[in-house]
Amino acid sequence: MKLKEFLIQSPTGKTHAINPKTNKTYCGYHPKGYDPLEVTPHVFEDSGWRFLDVLPDKKHEPTCTVCQRHYNDPLHETLTKISNDLKESIDEFLFLVTITKDTKGLGRFVELIAKFIREERKIRTVEKKGEK
Repeated sequence: MKLKEFLIQSPTGKTHAINPKTNKTYCGYHPKGYDPLEVTPHVFEDSGWRFLDVLPDKKHEPTCTVCQRHYNDPLHETLTKISNDLKESIDEFLFLVTITKDTKGLGRFVELIAKFIREERKIRTVEKKGEK
């Protein structure tokens, strides 16, 4: 897991979420004296903060009101619904293909997913090269 994927708890007990673009919490906390790109888990831990080994989701939301606003974003809710619908459709399809023993259908499905992932990796690689 990466630093940006964790929830972090302050010494006061509030739970915060880390913004992956800035390596700060959404409410703006950032360890003093460090470049945002140099922040590592140890910098937070040395400052008295601790990482929670859970990913931010609806069951594990930040308790900081500023950080929580990020998760109450209507776009986030809409994308979560789309994601859940997609998961359900894929599960139904895979169940049907397995029950009917349609190996050709499963092969086509896997090939489409593999092609999509390869294309996304190419796009991400080009984007990362462009940022440098």
